[in-house]
Amino acid sequence: MTRNKRMTKAEPVGPGRRFTLHRRFGRLREAARKDGIVTTKMAAGFGISRFALAYHERKLHELIRVGPGRYHFVDQPPASLGDHVRLLAHRYGGSAVASHETALRLHNLSDVNPPSIDFTVPRSQRSARHDQTVRIHTTSHPIPQTDLTRVDGVLTTTAARSIIDAARAGTGPEQIQLAVSQALQRGLAKPRDFVRLMQTAPSRVHQLINSAITEYKNQ
Repeated sequence: MTRNKRMTKAEPVGPGRRFTLHRRFGRLREAARKDGIVTTKMAAGFGISRFALAYHERKLHELIRVGPGRYHFVDQPPASLGDHVRLLAHRYGGSAVASHETALRLHNLSDVNPPSIDFTVPRSQRSARHDQTVRIHTTSHPIPQTDLTRVDGVLTTTAARSIIDAARAGTGPEQIQLAVSQALQRGLAKPRDFVRLMQTAPSRVHQLINSAITEYKNQ
């Protein structure tokens, strides 16, 4: 009689196996207590496979995948703005772009500190349920790739696009002027980027941005 039979279906996981995994995840959670972040390499050190991580994400909903081989425990607060934005963006299935004042913070431009996280999403999602800490902006046309970038792994608008969007939305003039100056100084944007993006902007935005560019050039 052949001892090595091909398995046709997965064997059920016994109570002992489940208890062992439970204990390992408890230790992993303790190790991730500082920022809630778990990597596949970190999990492997506790004897937890990437398949087990995927199971805890998709079936048990204890983890959220925030990047390749990178997860976050849903009940632990994020350690950084980037992690916080990634966790919230996950709920929109990749269609949310960090924008406006949140994008300014990610780019480290100006001194804005908004109470909400700004996302731009397709207009078709304007009626979706949103977290109270999220401020949604909608667009009927996809944001061009030339106006998108990644900061700390977060899909966000470019520096120039973020400044223009924030100016249109009513961010304080002094913050916009500071953001323009910092973006130009650090090479995150060029005057022609603002000119292109201002084509459909209100006259007050034109005046504010042009004044900030002129002031920077005269420094």
